[in-house]
Amino acid sequence: MTRDRLPSVLAGEPLHSPASSPALDTPLLFRSNMPQVTLLRDESTAHPFALTIAAAWSCYGERPAKVENVRKLVYGPVPEHFDAARAEDRESRRTRAIKLYADLFAAGHHTTFQHATFVFVLDNVSRLAIWSFFHSHPFYNSEQVSQRYRTVSGDSMASPD
Repeated sequence: MTRDRLPSVLAGEPLHSPASSPALDTPLLFRSNMPQVTLLRDESTAHPFALTIAAAWSCYGERPAKVENVRKLVYGPVPEHFDAARAEDRESRRTRAIKLYADLFAAGHHTTFQHATFVFVLDNVSRLAIWSFFHSHPFYNSEQVSQRYRTVSGDSMASPD
């Protein structure tokens, strides 16, 4: 996203506020480069949907379910050697698996969704943002570039006036 596509307040224009709140009329400037978020796909869960269904089937079934089997069921073609009855049974299982995803969420069984992990690189995000926003989430974990071992210059930080 470029600066010209940002909401006006983020582009440095003043907020339009009621006269009773003159402090809100000060311009808000983005003094650093725009934040960038990059998903590290190879480091993240490959099939989060299938993992959620496999976790639920493992909870409710007689034996643990394999993510690969769920993935094949949901996304794969019907094997050629299946007869019509077996293909119909497979389609019924596929439909139930897809419906189970929404049912799990509606029923509050959210732990099944928590097995998937996503790894992001956050660039141009302040330490304050990380500590005040992200660290309040119970499942967030991060590593930060050390200020102790990295040279900090005006190019890589925003100084207050």
